[in-house]
Amino acid sequence: MIHQFVVGFLLVISIVFTSHAQSADTTSVSKKETNNETIVKKKHDPNKATIYSTVLPGLGQVYNKKYWKVPIIYGLGGLIVYNITSSNSKYTDFRDALYARQDSTMTETKYQGIYSDSQLKTRKDFYKRKRDINVIYALLLYSVNIIDAAVDAHLMNFKVGEQYIMSLEPTFIPTASVSNSIGLSLTVNFK
Repeated sequence: MIHQFVVGFLLVISIVFTSHAQSADTTSVSKKETNNETIVKKKHDPNKATIYSTVLPGLGQVYNKKYWKVPIIYGLGGLIVYNITSSNSKYTDFRDALYARQDSTMTETKYQGIYSDSQLKTRKDFYKRKRDINVIYALLLYSVNIIDAAVDAHLMNFKVGEQYIMSLEPTFIPTASVSNSIGLSLTVNFK
C-alpha cells in the first residue's frame, strides 16, 4: 500500500511540474521613473515559490513572506518524524521478539511471561500500521507545503477592493436542547 501511495504521490508531483513547464511566462517587470532613476519591480513568481518549497519545505513560504508558516511546517514535520521513528523502533522490537519466540534456537527474554504470541503479533502489526500512516502524513504535509506556497504566490498579486467585506465572528446557535451551541459565523458582504 505504501509503495502504491508513493508512486501516486510522485506521479502527482511530476504532473504539477510539467503543468508549470507548459504555462506561459508570468514574470513581468514594471518600471517607475522618478528623478532620473528607474525602479524595477518584479512580479511575484509562483513557479519559484513552488520549486523552493519542493527543494526545501518552508522555503516557498519564506519567498512568499509568510514566515509564520515555517515553524508550523517544521513543528508538524518533527512530530511526524518522531512518531515514525518511535513506531518503527517499537515495531522492530516486537517483530524481533516474535521471531525469537518462533525460532527454537533463540531464547527470547524481553517479553517472556508478559505477552503471548498473539499479543506480540497484535502489537507488532499495530506499530507497523502506525508507522505507515505517519509516513503517509509526512507525504501529505510535504504536498500541502508545496500547494500552500504555490497558492500563496498566485494570490500575492490578487487585489481585493473595498467592495468586498468579510468578517468572522463568534455566534450562539440555538438548539432544541437546553444549552445553545457556540460557533463561528463567516459573513461576506458585496457592495
